[in-house]
Amino acid sequence: MSISVEQDAAADAYASFFERLPTAAMIVDRDCTVLAANAALRRQVERRGGHGIRPPCTLAQIFAGGLPQICSDLRAVASSGGRLNLAVVGDAAASAGAHGSPTPSGPTPPSPKTGGAIPGGSTHDSPNLGHAASGEPVPGGPIPADPVAGGATPGSTLPSAPIPGGPAPVSRGAGGLTFRVTPARRTKAGPVRYMLVQDTARPSTQAFADLNLKMRDANEEAARQRRLYHGLQETYRELEQFSYAAAHDLKAPLRNISLLLGFLKEDHGADLPPPALEMVEEAGGAARRLQSLIDALLGHARLGTEALNRVPTDLDEMLDGVAAHLAANLAEAGGQLCRAGRLGVVMADRKLLNQLLENLVGNALKYCAPDRPPRITVSYELPEGGRATLRIRDNGIGFDPAESETIFTPFQRLHSKPGVEGSGIGLATCRNICNRHGWTLGASGVPGEGATFSISGLEPAPDA
Repeated sequence: MSISVEQDAAADAYASFFERLPTAAMIVDRDCTVLAANAALRRQVERRGGHGIRPPCTLAQIFAGGLPQICSDLRAVASSGGRLNLAVVGDAAASAGAHGSPTPSGPTPPSPKTGGAIPGGSTHDSPNLGHAASGEPVPGGPIPADPVAGGATPGSTLPSAPIPGGPAPVSRGAGGLTFRVTPARRTKAGPVRYMLVQDTARPSTQAFADLNLKMRDANEEAARQRRLYHGLQETYRELEQFSYAAAHDLKAPLRNISLLLGFLKEDHGADLPPPALEMVEEAGGAARRLQSLIDALLGHARLGTEALNRVPTDLDEMLDGVAAHLAANLAEAGGQLCRAGRLGVVMADRKLLNQLLENLVGNALKYCAPDRPPRITVSYELPEGGRATLRIRDNGIGFDPAESETIFTPFQRLHSKPGVEGSGIGLATCRNICNRHGWTLGASGVPGEGATFSISGLEPAPDA
């Protein structure tokens, strides 16, 4: 027997508890197909009717009554929180307990006042059903017709006694099995599965019913959270695609502007007065900066679409490559790129990790202090049996600690340092790279002293 639940981690324990429940229980779908039946129900059906249960099967193959009527009763009871009484097919004792002989097939004659039993032999709740005019319960056996009290007609089924504090049960035989019905799984259209647990007033029965309700609520909440998550993912993908398309479409007209400015300077530069030439130069510079910004936007948007290729990556080799690529910038600033000891080997996408380190080291060079040469130190920490942390520390102009999150906002600049070029999206790209790897990128700073960027959650490579 298996039970399909939304929370895979709880499935085995749930199924085991269901199977070992001392009272009869089953799981039924909206079409009254029995999906699972526990050992207690299988024993009772075998003992009462002399036949077994082999899910999937319909309720009408196990219990007396037509399938459409049983399904109707099941849904009615589930919506009212009541109980359903079902007689096992072949159980003569259940039929005799109801009216002294097996329930005759075919529709039950209507009662003058209440309309009598519902076709198919099932009697729905009614204030007077099963009671005499005096209000006293009628003992088991046939009930004569009573036009005043609305009693059952001869040959109809005696309904089970109402449960104190709850709705009266829908009955299919007084000697049958009485089940408490609760929806086990819901959708927007309504319940798609029901849990039927025999009502024997045992504490374990109620505990299981309560557990089923809690699990149903947890499943519904988990499904709601998944829908929200998938919706946010889809919105994020659409925004990335829009950014990529918009940036890509801007490149062609911008390229034409740059070409026209170049032709103007080349063909008519000698005829232009100096102020006009100066404006042409400024326009060309603005076009180049806009081109750089568009390229940065394209790179940022492309990050969310490219698949990660995690491979063992030596951080020492990666940092050597970054130092070689930024050698001219380091020499111009008179700076140093150092490492505090041996760096480790981690699982990462080499291309993205290289971009991350270049952005962070390049950012430290851009915002160096005017009164001292830049010094950038890279360190690696790996606790016993844990995840690693990589830190990039500089002695630059720093920033206010209150701005430690603001600096990762696209196009947000804390400093308007003269001569500093850039798109304003570099640190946002760095955080995006870390998020894609499942890492955490944080920053701390002290104005006038420097800043530290920490990448935590790096996975050490196996056998590194």
